[in-house]
Amino acid sequence: MEGPRTPLSTRSSIIPDTVARGRNTSQPSYKTGDLNLGKTAVIRDLDRIAVVPLDYFNTACLPPLHRQIDLAYIESSLCDNGVLSLDAGRWTVFSLDPEAESCHEDVVFGRLSGVFDAIVQAASDVTGTAAKLKFVHKPTTAPTFERTNTSRPDAYLRLANKKSVGEYATHFVDCWDDIAVSFEFKKRNGESKGERADNEKKLIWSLHHIMRSDPCRRSTLGVTIENTQMRLWFSCRSVLVVSKPFNFITSTKQIIRLFCSLAFAEDHELGWDPTIQRVLVEEKAQYDISLQSLHGSVSIYRTTSIISDFGAEALRGRGTRVFEAYLRINSNGDPVDSNKRIVIKDSWRECDRKREDEIRAEIFSDLEKAKGTEAAEADMKYFLTVLQASDVTVDGKRDDTNQLLRYLPLPADCGWYTISPSPGLSRTRRTSSVGCPPSYNSHRHVPKPLNIYHRTHSRIVFEEVCTPLFELRDLDCVFATLGDGLRGLRILHSINWVHRDISLGNILRIGNQGKIADLEYAKRMGSEQSHEVRTVSFFF
Repeated sequence: MEGPRTPLSTRSSIIPDTVARGRNTSQPSYKTGDLNLGKTAVIRDLDRIAVVPLDYFNTACLPPLHRQIDLAYIESSLCDNGVLSLDAGRWTVFSLDPEAESCHEDVVFGRLSGVFDAIVQAASDVTGTAAKLKFVHKPTTAPTFERTNTSRPDAYLRLANKKSVGEYATHFVDCWDDIAVSFEFKKRNGESKGERADNEKKLIWSLHHIMRSDPCRRSTLGVTIENTQMRLWFSCRSVLVVSKPFNFITSTKQIIRLFCSLAFAEDHELGWDPTIQRVLVEEKAQYDISLQSLHGSVSIYRTTSIISDFGAEALRGRGTRVFEAYLRINSNGDPVDSNKRIVIKDSWRECDRKREDEIRAEIFSDLEKAKGTEAAEADMKYFLTVLQASDVTVDGKRDDTNQLLRYLPLPADCGWYTISPSPGLSRTRRTSSVGCPPSYNSHRHVPKPLNIYHRTHSRIVFEEVCTPLFELRDLDCVFATLGDGLRGLRILHSINWVHRDISLGNILRIGNQGKIADLEYAKRMGSEQSHEVRTVSFFF
């Protein structure tokens, strides 16, 4: 006789809503500051790297060539100066391939500095302008930065006019704040011996360090060379792109184009954000942050501290930073004599998502319809007050990752590949990020996204400077704050909204009032809008 059977589930296997993905860069192993564990976490968060044809990279990822630059003239000039041999079809300082050289790789690839200098000098003769970047080859010296990082890029292109401030602005040291392009070299291209993988991991860490540590960056570039094979890298908040390899010794026209496009580019074309400027205040770096209104007027806020920046630690994602600041220059261009503290939230949302202030306005509208204006205004005390909000504008265009790639979709034949992380442990412990709630190891298997989701850069100014729940030390205050957080969630649920991202970091307290923050993932129940993955931290 056949026994009873468990009936088949009638639940659909289709994921009904946006899947939440935890970041490896939010895990305890990353936050120890251990360099090897940090590299492993960054690689695991990447999932896939887009491999594109060189022509696409030149057009979409590199700065446009200066209109006066004549590549044919520069090539002829280099031949006349003996830098380039057309007969041999290669750079004269690389008469042998690197793997055939008996000297150390530092000596071999140090010659690339002379090639760069010769190219930009020939270009300067044409344009009448000086190069904005310098080639620096210091493979045994780590660039300095406020945040400890002992990694040493083999070489880099640095701004001639530094953006760093204080002691880092001197000619005696180089700072990560001023590095536009990072380089990694290997004499051999032996994949079985790990040369290529080692280059990739070191280069990706440099890109990651720039993007996580410098609020002034929108994107950054890198170069890897294994023997003769050069690959170009581009990183922004939506995607990491690498070109297919080419021979840098014999592809002389490509190298001329590469160095000219980089050396004479404007700062914003190299990934810097002109709407945020680093300044020195009482021997400490602060930032002047601009917000533009719908009418085009600009207000400038000066930061006093970074409240939170752990959201910027994943190469891809929202890159959220939160600053305490005050209004320095109002929208009329007049200086403001006020030290009233406010909060600025800088982040990159998905292009098809609404800005947080817009979501807040929709919540208020639904409350107003359900309860009336007076009751709705009373309920909004459980949420932060928005003073100003706008999408960032750079060079007259809305700042988004689509614009960073010149609005060019990845080619249909774009390949994808992953790098296998190889965890290691060093003995040194270093400082971690700011404003990061306590975390616990948690991993969820989620499908890897098949598409690039472009992101829009925006800023929001909040009136209240609050304390997050995880920083409260008085138990009565903790429970009172939790109670207000619960009331805020009930208010959302009463009008059929759900928060979807509640955590220890976004339940806040100011004075005697608890508040809920981070409404960017809030949505109406029954909404059909969904995304493949949303990146969160499982802190609660």
